[in-house]
Parts: sequence; structure tokens; C-alpha cells
Amino acid sequence: MGVAWFTAADNDPRILASFSPDAGARFLMPLRLSEPKAAAGRVSTAILHDGAVLVSWVDADGALALRRVTPDYGLNKTVTLTRPEEGRIKGFPRLALLRDYAGGKTDAQLLATFTREGASEPLRTLLITIPEGAFLEAGKDCDCAPTPEQLQGYPIRGQIVELLSGGAAVRVKHSEVPGMFASGTHDFAIVPGALGEQAQAGRQFLGRFDRDKAGWRLFDVRLIASPQ
Repeated sequence: MGVAWFTAADNDPRILASFSPDAGARFLMPLRLSEPKAAAGRVSTAILHDGAVLVSWVDADGALALRRVTPDYGLNKTVTLTRPEEGRIKGFPRLALLRDYAGGKTDAQLLATFTREGASEPLRTLLITIPEGAFLEAGKDCDCAPTPEQLQGYPIRGQIVELLSGGAAVRVKHSEVPGMFASGTHDFAIVPGALGEQAQAGRQFLGRFDRDKAGWRLFDVRLIASPQ
């Protein structure tokens, strides 16, 4: 989970971003995306399947800026998408994910839509290509790029209610998974080896899930609390 926002606290207008390592329970110390005194706000974000977050904002010159926050919580260079002399950005630009990163060497694509002051065609749409596969390839030597398993499915935070079918399945009480599940209880098949010997009722965890022909399955499970 990633978020970005504008603040002008202490007379220092800036764009900040943060990640949550545990599905929103806590957030990391914010990263500063904009240069000093170089932000007017109006933030928009898009998150890719690998966890990278794309953040756009209007800078102090009225141009539209874009920056990528990497899956391992680093920063790529800021890219300026427009020129102020062509018309300052007005209103609130928006990013929309057109094509998500699909693994390997594939790219992602975004649409940025915005309006400009004094332009003959005030409404503009830009197609932005993010070389996500190349970015991950460049970062793999630091062992920070996500594994193929970590790119599958959807993240979930929950608590084990009951082990089922001799440990081949589990009943989970979980918080909301936006776009997938409301908060509640679901049963998941367990990928072999995904739950360790310490798994028992009451244990909280972070994991990922997806759906195959047999139904919902849970994998990449990390236990995060002891039974109470």
C-alpha cells in the first residue's frame, strides 16, 4: 500500500510519499519527492502490480511532474511532463493506469489528463510509458526487486481462525481487501509449505491470495504476531 500527499507545513511546500508494510496498520517515514520550494500540490497517484507507485503533482512553475517510488521504497528521478511556457497547469491533473506491469521485461502505461491556462486546446491527455521491467532488472543486483511469487495475486492481512482439512486449508478473519473482499471471514486453500509449524488459531499474518480453478488459495504467508 502506498500514499502520497502535499503539505506546506513550516512554510515548505512539498510532496511526500509513504508505504505501509502491513496493509495500512503502520506507515514508513515519508519520502520527499519534490525539490525544496518546488511544489504547488494537486497530487495524483497510480500503483503498479509490483508495488511501485507513480506520483504526479504540479510544481511551482506550473508544470506537471512525475516520479516513481520503487517497490523497495527508493526513488527514481523526477520527470517533467509539460512546459510552463505552453500554459500553466490548472485544476487537478489525474493519472489512470492503462496497462499494468505484467512481469518480465514488460512496460506499464499510464494516461495523464490535465487542463492548461490560455491554451488553444486546454484539455490534454498524455500517454506515459513506464519501463517497469527495465527498472526492476536494473535493481535486481541489490536483492530488492520483488520475486515472481510476490507479484502474483493480492495482498491480505488477517488472523487465522481455524486450520481446516488437516492443514490443507485455513479459515481467515481479515480486514477489507479493496476491490476484492469486505472485511469478514473466508476459507482459503493453502499452497504447500506456505504455513509454518507455528501457524495456529489466533496468529496474525500478512500474505497474498489469488483464485484458480479450484477456488481461493493463500500463499507467501508471513506470521506477524503470537497468539494472545
